Amino acid sequence: MTDRELQGIDLIGLTLPNADIAEQLGVSINSVKSYIRSAYRRLGIDSRPAAILWARGFAPPKTNGSENSAASHTGGSTDGESDGQLSTA
Repeated sequence: MTDRELQGIDLIGLTLPNADIAEQLGVSINSVKSYIRSAYRRLGIDSRPAAILWARGFAPPKTNGSENSAASHTGGSTDGESDGQLSTA
């Protein structure tokens, strides 16, 4: 995953809207949307809630059959198991 894709997903994990992410990264909203789409493909996820979970250290279920090898970003498990609680850290 590229640095920008990772930064975008990390900011999604803070539940920031695309406009705020664009401002934080100093890029256009269209660039943010592109980074997010690419990151979703690489992670094998297809929704913002799944991206939030991934950014917070949870590996969401695989939705398109791709490997979620990037789950190690926050120490998340690649087997889809979690205790069902969101961390507050």
